[in-house]
Amino acid sequence: MIIDFMPSKHNYLPLLLIFTLFFPGWISAQSSKKAEPMVLKHADELQSNLDEENQIISLFGRVWFKQGKMDLRSQRAVWYKKSGLVIFMGEVNITDVEYDLRADKVTYYQNSKRAVAEGKVKLIDKVQDIILTGEEAEYKKQEEFLTFRQSPSLILDPHKKDSALTVTAQILEYSRQTQIGTAIGQVQITKGDLKATCGRAIFYHQENKIILSENPQVIQKESQISGSQMALFLKDNKLEQIEVEQAQALYKNVKDTLKNTQEENLLSGKKMVFSLKDEQIAEIKVIGNAQSLYSPATEDTSRIPKNLASGDTVQIFLSNGEVKKVMISGGAQGEYYFTPETKDTLNLEDTVRYQASAIEYQVDKEKIKLLGNSQLNWKTISLNAEEIDYDLKKEALLAYGRKTEQKGETTYVGAPVLKDNSEQIVGKQMAYDLKAKKGKVWAGETNLEAGIYRGELLRKISDEELLVNSARFTTCDKNDPHYYFGSSKMKIITQDKVIARPVVLYVAGLPIAALPFYIFPIKPGRHSGFLALDFGNFTGLDRFVRNIGYYWAASQYWDLETALDVYEQSGIILRGSAHYAVRYLLSGSVSGSFKREIQKNLFTETKNYRWDLQVNHYQTFSPTFTVSAYGTFLSDRNYYRDFNLNADERRNRILRSQVNFSKRWSTIGTSLALDQNLNLDTESRTLFLPKASLSKASSPIFPGTSSQSKKWYNFIYYSLNSNFTNLNQRDKDTSGAFLYKKFMTSDNFLSLNFSQNILRYFSFSPRVNYRETWYYVFNTNLSKDSVATENFERRGIYDLGVNFQTNLYGTFLTRIGSLIGFRHVMTPSVGFGWQPKFTENEALRIFTGGGGFSSERQSMNFSLNNLFQMKIKQNEQERKIELFNLNFASGYNFKAPTRKLSPLSTVLRTAAIPHLDLALSAVHEFYHPTSNKFLRFSPRLATFNISGNLYFQGTSPTEAPQTEGYTNSSKSNWKVALSHNYSEIRGTSATVKTHWLGFNTQFPVTRNWFLTYSSRYDFDQKKFADQNFEIYRDLHCWEARLVWVPEGFREGFYFRINIKALPDVKFEKGPGGLGGFLQQTLY
Repeated sequence: MIIDFMPSKHNYLPLLLIFTLFFPGWISAQSSKKAEPMVLKHADELQSNLDEENQIISLFGRVWFKQGKMDLRSQRAVWYKKSGLVIFMGEVNITDVEYDLRADKVTYYQNSKRAVAEGKVKLIDKVQDIILTGEEAEYKKQEEFLTFRQSPSLILDPHKKDSALTVTAQILEYSRQTQIGTAIGQVQITKGDLKATCGRAIFYHQENKIILSENPQVIQKESQISGSQMALFLKDNKLEQIEVEQAQALYKNVKDTLKNTQEENLLSGKKMVFSLKDEQIAEIKVIGNAQSLYSPATEDTSRIPKNLASGDTVQIFLSNGEVKKVMISGGAQGEYYFTPETKDTLNLEDTVRYQASAIEYQVDKEKIKLLGNSQLNWKTISLNAEEIDYDLKKEALLAYGRKTEQKGETTYVGAPVLKDNSEQIVGKQMAYDLKAKKGKVWAGETNLEAGIYRGELLRKISDEELLVNSARFTTCDKNDPHYYFGSSKMKIITQDKVIARPVVLYVAGLPIAALPFYIFPIKPGRHSGFLALDFGNFTGLDRFVRNIGYYWAASQYWDLETALDVYEQSGIILRGSAHYAVRYLLSGSVSGSFKREIQKNLFTETKNYRWDLQVNHYQTFSPTFTVSAYGTFLSDRNYYRDFNLNADERRNRILRSQVNFSKRWSTIGTSLALDQNLNLDTESRTLFLPKASLSKASSPIFPGTSSQSKKWYNFIYYSLNSNFTNLNQRDKDTSGAFLYKKFMTSDNFLSLNFSQNILRYFSFSPRVNYRETWYYVFNTNLSKDSVATENFERRGIYDLGVNFQTNLYGTFLTRIGSLIGFRHVMTPSVGFGWQPKFTENEALRIFTGGGGFSSERQSMNFSLNNLFQMKIKQNEQERKIELFNLNFASGYNFKAPTRKLSPLSTVLRTAAIPHLDLALSAVHEFYHPTSNKFLRFSPRLATFNISGNLYFQGTSPTEAPQTEGYTNSSKSNWKVALSHNYSEIRGTSATVKTHWLGFNTQFPVTRNWFLTYSSRYDFDQKKFADQNFEIYRDLHCWEARLVWVPEGFREGFYFRINIKALPDVKFEKGPGGLGGFLQQTLY
């Protein structure tokens, strides 16, 4: 019996059954075949209604259809003829030569060309060896779209069991039109120990490519790959390549399962490409921000080394699953972490950092090759070279440059440079053992403390020692140096000294001087050693050589310096100084000098001992308690004039010594001082034994809780001060006899003040002061007949005052170019003071100078400050310029018997003109100096002063020469300064005038010549008070200077030429010599 209820051209079942993600070609072949009629071979029962409008045919029991070579079997089948619906139910089994489909139910919708298989759907592709399972499968004829749902899975090569490829997902889809298959939701692909998961997988049949997205991840044993997207490329049913975007990969390979050793490589980059051979990874290429962290297999788990490398590209080559080589290119750099073999049980990890144009890591040989612009750093050691080989196992380095020929001359590009802290070695080739810290350098060169050491072979025999054969030492950085010290054998002890023998000084290639041996100190920073000598010859002092001595850096807390100064006529001066310091606790110094003079005549011999002593000490016991002390002591008043070259110290004729104790609390401070002042010219002396003070800072009597809620009484402040003085003074009278003054005073102050604004614009500040003084005067030749006391005497005074102040503003707007306008700010101030007359213990007040004024005072003081400003606008920004200040001040005492009006003080200052500062001050008196006549309209000018400073500075367009190890930047700066001062003090009988002009300049005349000149001309004496010329010449690694003082105490000249870095190697000359012995010196 033949029942043709299928479409005339296409049979839907083959299309439904041959769905696969990876091998969908069979669908295309079947769709082109001509459909054959379906023949009912068997059914236990057939039922059909006779309603032609809605005919239903039902088949029961072992239903069997045959269509060509295909058998269709089920327990039941129903055909709804009008609606075009056919349903196979119960153990549905459709078999063909190429496939076998099983399901609980198969439904075909003839009108919509849609077929659905339900319930334990299983498709077996006998040709491709594929099994597809799921709970539901659907095929849409019109869209040519096939879908498996409800836990679908695909098994490729199921007979391979564990090595079969399995795909599971929530949905499996395939479009015949685009030949694209899709797996959606919890996608999992497994093959042996390989497992891939993602949220979506798309198979492109024509391109033989699978795209995994939505958190794709591949895991094989303990290795895994992840990224934002993966592309799997197939060839001949084998995985050939994997491309991963925004990739991360962890590769692990077990080397020994018994010892549990494995190598590990963690990779990351923008893109990662895995190339496979026979489904084994042969190469990994990481592109873009590539990084690799590799840990080789090791039995000692406490000392696992790691190599972190990064660059634009990282390539990893594998064989039989093992990493053989890693190549990094494009900004390649890396870090090698290892634990050195030491006896230290802590096993602290160490790090070697390296970078190059390209890096090759030979894993099996445990070597790293740095290729092109290479650099390696370990601890304080850095190595730069064109190429560097690093043997990880031996911890050894081999560095070399690239040999090139240019114009017949052999040169080395990227010659090795080894640095250790401040030390540097350069050579053609270099070998270095990091473990033993020993190495060799061929044609080597090293820099130590601004010195350059060259030799045919440099050998590092320890951390601190270098041996050099056929050595040269120089500070000249020229390839053909202007000078050098040559030695056949040289030993360099870093941070200490260089020992050479013999030593020959060559200048311009010619031998100049020789020594059997020489020691060059190369200690950096503060260290012990001989002092640099100082030679001179100035009028007023005979020829001398100074600073013959030694500096001893005993420890980090203290040092000591001793020296001799030898004068041709005056003899020898012994000098010494010591410094000490403990950070945050104390610091200080002690220095001095000693000279013994012997004067002989025909009958007697006189010995005279002359000396000076300077001490300085500062100590912090706590943040609020400190002690300081300083003092200068001399054997006689002319000691500094005779032997000190410092002009300021020579002019200073007052010696002061003091010990001071200071303690403070929150608003209270106290101090106690022992003080001495000694005048070297008049021999007067003032002693304070002691001088003490106690003060309470200004504080409110009624403190407020906050600034916003304060009342007027919260602005009433008080302050307290108390000063105690025990003075012992000695002065000479006109006859030369000493007059002595000795007393004690206690001066105490209480002040109340109040400040408040009135009418917003006026500041109102009243005050009340009280002062009480206690006196005790000892009996001396100045006090015994007048003011000597037997008990303490007291004196109290008080005064009242008030002050008013406001600000007034005036503006004048204009638009002239960038000028916006002018502003004038006036600050007038008026103060009133009142004090009654006090006569108590007036004699004691006059004698001690303490106790305030006695006369009655009703005074007023007034002042007017003026500020003139200009505002300009440049580049849309406004800027204020202060033109000048003009201030006036005077006062009036209503109770003064005469001269009630105080002198008028006027001060004018301006810096508005660039590079120019001007100041003018004057004091005018309103009374005649002798007759006290009031000069209302013609006040007398009492004092007058005008001063100005004109200065220019900049950088010379002629760049100053620079020498390695020698900073000469100041020689490129120029400066010109002109200062002027004129002042008058007009007394009753004479006028004292001071008028001088100062000039100072320094500038580079040429690139190598530099001139400095300073002078001061006194118009009153009509001569130069001081002049100084200095001419400096840069000679690359040498320098020369000529100093000339035309007149004065330091009159003379001085010429010197020396090596910059070795100033002791010099030639110098003055107008004469120290006994003819030191006219010229080389060492």
